[in-house]
Amino acid sequence: MTESLVQKWEIHSNLILYAFDYCLKRNTYAPSEFVKNVKKNKELISQYMVEYMLKEINRYIQTDYFKKSFSDIKETWLDFKNYLENINKLSTINDTVKFRNQSESFIFY
Repeated sequence: MTESLVQKWEIHSNLILYAFDYCLKRNTYAPSEFVKNVKKNKELISQYMVEYMLKEINRYIQTDYFKKSFSDIKETWLDFKNYLENINKLSTINDTVKFRNQSESFIFY
């Protein structure tokens, strides 16, 4: 891709949560793609977002829909839940994990 085709994107942080909500009940590649992207860009995730996603995953894993999901989808969400819990734990023990404020925009190139 030539440099002239690269565009600057501004994405509001709530769009990440909208993508999360969309992926949560999907039995497609969307959940694993979402999780991979969050892990690659964890510095863009706020404490609020971590807590929100943990709350929603915990709610989701109690549903029949989750219980009927494909095993790889279950594994993706349970692994992501553990990942978020570890980030959350680190952020409360010390300040090694820096979270951004809720509701801000990010610029991507």
